[in-house]
Amino acid sequence: MKPNMLQNLDEIPVGDDRRVIARKSHLDDGQLIFAGSSALGCVVQDFHGGGARIALTKAIDVPWEDLALQLLARGIVFPATKVWQSEHEVGLRFTGNAWAA
Repeated sequence: MKPNMLQNLDEIPVGDDRRVIARKSHLDDGQLIFAGSSALGCVVQDFHGGGARIALTKAIDVPWEDLALQLLARGIVFPATKVWQSEHEVGLRFTGNAWAA
């Protein structure tokens, strides 16, 4: 049996923002890469080591898996999956180690 990492139920985040790790506002140009081939420009709005919120340059239905987020100025790529999407915004969860572009 796995130990419970949250020993106190009061530690569970509730409300609109349930993240354990706070995201920092971060405006950076990026590209959302689909299945390792095509890409769409985006702006990274919030970022932390576990995920990001991005704004797309045009509204499209983003697939759930086989994604990567490239931070253009930093030359770093993060493998990701989609967690949620509104018309122009997408929430991503990073799924592995980043690599240099």
